[in-house]
Amino acid sequence: MNRLRSQTLALKSLLMSQSSNTQIPLDLAQAVSTPLQGILYGLSVYMFGVTFLDLTQRHGTPSGKINRTMLTSACLLFITSTMNVVVSIYREVNGLIMHRNTLGGPVAYFADLASWHWIFMNVLFLIGMLLGDTIVAYRCYVVWSSIWIIVLPVLLGVTTLATGITLLWNFARSNPNIFNPLITRLTEACFISSLGSNTMSTCLLAYRLWIVDHRSKKYHTSNGNLLHVARIVLDSGAIYSTCLALFVAFYLAKSNVCFILRDLMMPITSICFYMVLIRSAHRTRLETKFDHSLKLDAVQHNAGHLHNVEIHLNKDVSIPEDLQDSQAEYRRLREAEPTTIL
Repeated sequence: MNRLRSQTLALKSLLMSQSSNTQIPLDLAQAVSTPLQGILYGLSVYMFGVTFLDLTQRHGTPSGKINRTMLTSACLLFITSTMNVVVSIYREVNGLIMHRNTLGGPVAYFADLASWHWIFMNVLFLIGMLLGDTIVAYRCYVVWSSIWIIVLPVLLGVTTLATGITLLWNFARSNPNIFNPLITRLTEACFISSLGSNTMSTCLLAYRLWIVDHRSKKYHTSNGNLLHVARIVLDSGAIYSTCLALFVAFYLAKSNVCFILRDLMMPITSICFYMVLIRSAHRTRLETKFDHSLKLDAVQHNAGHLHNVEIHLNKDVSIPEDLQDSQAEYRRLREAEPTTIL
């Protein structure tokens, strides 16, 4: 009886809060978010197909080896994003149609934080968020070749996992209001930790690519391929971080717009991951074709003018140690890019 009374009071409080002129109703937020999520999901499906072909057809690396880590990550992101869309459609159909005449209507249905579909969606969201942060941290580790460089991002990732699990446990245990003080503190800790981990790893990754490319200009005259990769990394990280920051901002403002952004974050995470691989692999193929074309032209031009050239070296030529290190690091990153670094 006490539990029923508390649920009734909570429902009345919810309906009063939703009646505010400045607040978007939960049913309207769900009606808007699902079609937008479907559009982004369709784009992510296409990009997953291109990414899958790039990885399996060995276009990504000069060595021609399939990077199973990136391939597995791409498949996991696709699976979680697909399941999230399916559950979103299920929630919209049940909330707007099946529960339109029940007590509280669609608003009460979408506000039920203890429902299996809400908890399951947030489990998928937590998995996708952690997977995205882990991928960026892994890339950072590969580029720096040091485990210490990712200690802080990993600790922030552990914080995201711990606060996310605690948040889900509170949803299932007490069905609280999404904006109550405890849920607000846990949500802030979870998403700000993820934002910090992703931003830090992205910046460290881009900085390493830039500094290696800058140092390597002392001995090579290429167009700065690693610098181009750094731009791709920053573009992807900026899109993801901006969306996550907007979610946190609307949530702290206690606006139901955060529910729309929460649903959009899953396909956006996948799109950012695929975008980096696709753009970098496309750049690699263009450079390969251009190099082959230049070599073919040079061979044809010099075919009738071949002669022997004798070279005499009177003294040893020494290469400074810092240039040797820079050259070795540049070659390592060029060979790893894009499917290991990206």
